[in-house]
Formats: sequence, C-alpha cells, structure tokens
Amino acid sequence: MSDSAGEPTWENVLRAAGQRDLLADHDRLRLLLACWTELPESAFAKRCVVAHYLADLHREPTGALDWDLRALEAYRWIDHDDLVPLGIQDPAAFAPSIHLNVGDDYFALGMFIHADNHARAAEDALGRVASDPLNVVIGRGVAALRERVKAALAEDER
Repeated sequence: MSDSAGEPTWENVLRAAGQRDLLADHDRLRLLLACWTELPESAFAKRCVVAHYLADLHREPTGALDWDLRALEAYRWIDHDDLVPLGIQDPAAFAPSIHLNVGDDYFALGMFIHADNHARAAEDALGRVASDPLNVVIGRGVAALRERVKAALAEDER
C-alpha cells in the first residue's frame, strides 16, 4: 500500500522491516529493496529506516557499510517530527544506533580510525538523548567498539 504520493506508507516500511521471525532474510531483503526503490529521495525518514534495516541483512561488511552510510546520509535530513509515526519524538534518538553500526562496519573492514570516529559520534549522540533501556544497550555496544578499536590500534603499533 502506498500513500497518495505513490510512496510506501510507514505501515509497509515497518511490515517489511519487522518480518524477522516470519520471513527468511532473502524475502525481507526483497521487500525492503522494493520499498527503497519506491521511495523518493525526499522521503528521508523512511529512507533512513529502510537503509538501516537493509544494512542488517548484509553479512559482508562492505554491503552493510554501504547501507549504513545511506541511513546516515538520510538521517542528516530528517525533520524533527518525521519519526513521530514510529513513536520516536526526537530524531536524535536514532543517531547513536546509526553511528554505532557505521563504526562496527568500519571496524570489520579494518578501518579503525573511521570506526573510532563513529564510536565517538555515537557517544556524543548518546549524551544528547534520554537514557532508556535501548540506549543503555547501545552505550554498551559503543564502549565495546571503543575497546576493540583501542586494542586493534595498539596491535597495529607493534
């Protein structure tokens, strides 16, 4: 189902993203890619969410990074109320997760400085949002990424 502008509705985006337990990854990938191709470039919030979920479906880090960077780029253009249909009152709440994912991708590719830059960006973003159970988990992920980066950089110096 599309809205009057012909783009997928939030309901369709969330249906495609939320089928983790019901569909195989390749079927979820197909649904999300269909949403992506139907979204206009100006649908920043939906593009951010779809790209965020598409990144999670890629097992190889280059594919995940490509989609996570698309999510990050779209995120930068989200207006304050764009994520309200998802129950997210402040788009800033999405930033820590996106930066953590980008950082993890860069780490997997051996690009440790880039990984650390995004871990720091995630930390900064966490400092600007409310502490809730999800952000506590993200904070642990950020701390773990910072430790892995620190160990990898120390190993590179040897």
